Amino acid sequence: MDPLCTTETTPQPLIGIFDRTNKNNLFRDYTIVMVMYCSGDIHGGDVIQSYSKNGKPVVQKGYQNAKSVLDWVIKQQNVGSLDKVLSSLVVMGCSAGSIGTQLWADTVLSSVKWNQAAIIPDSYAGVFPDGSEGPLIYNFGFCKTPLISSDLIEKCKSGKLQFTDIMQENISKMKDIPYAYIQSKIDEIQMSFYVSVGITTNTSSSITPSACYAMTNEIFCSYNNLHQNFVVFLVDGDHHCFTDQDIYYTADALGYKNDGAGDPGMMLLITIIT
Repeated sequence: MDPLCTTETTPQPLIGIFDRTNKNNLFRDYTIVMVMYCSGDIHGGDVIQSYSKNGKPVVQKGYQNAKSVLDWVIKQQNVGSLDKVLSSLVVMGCSAGSIGTQLWADTVLSSVKWNQAAIIPDSYAGVFPDGSEGPLIYNFGFCKTPLISSDLIEKCKSGKLQFTDIMQENISKMKDIPYAYIQSKIDEIQMSFYVSVGITTNTSSSITPSACYAMTNEIFCSYNNLHQNFVVFLVDGDHHCFTDQDIYYTADALGYKNDGAGDPGMMLLITIIT
């Protein structure tokens, strides 16, 4: 079995939004600061667990890891290594990074100086088994971090807080900032995580593609009904993550390799930047 985590770092392949040679890449001239991650706590944990059979402590400090990156960016602005006011700030992440993007959006927007900004969560709407989110959030130590506001802290401590509660609050704080989600209609990786979480938390351990799509739509509809700055680009199919892959340039609403067939105006790379 391949290990799920590694202690080594490897360079991000220069594809997707990282491709500085592609003239269609809106982000080719951006300064990219990448948050490395393998704490298994979706960038928000602050706890030491005893998961392993031999009792060896497992450190989950995703919050501190992400905060150190944000602190570094702020320092670079203060000393002049980055513009004191960024012309454009984009907070983006795929998979677990999508959840991290959603969790950290308000903190980043409030901490870094910028002229315009956007939040782009890629491929993780936040579909979890009923009854699993609250305990996970509590056990990860979220309640001890500033990511949870004073309005939500009691719900967090009671083990009933959901990620949608956090996002409803975050999206509403800056109504002029677009929260632009990218999501496959049926994401196989998200479904596998759903099953893993269900087994771990003794909740639901199975999900069908149609149920996953319905639950995803339910989440997005709850945002859309309350926030005019929420948008979503849905791609037909089961692919996971777009922005860090070459399919960022070929995905449209009908598929991740459809390449705008029939309607070039509905390409992901065109829609997400306009």
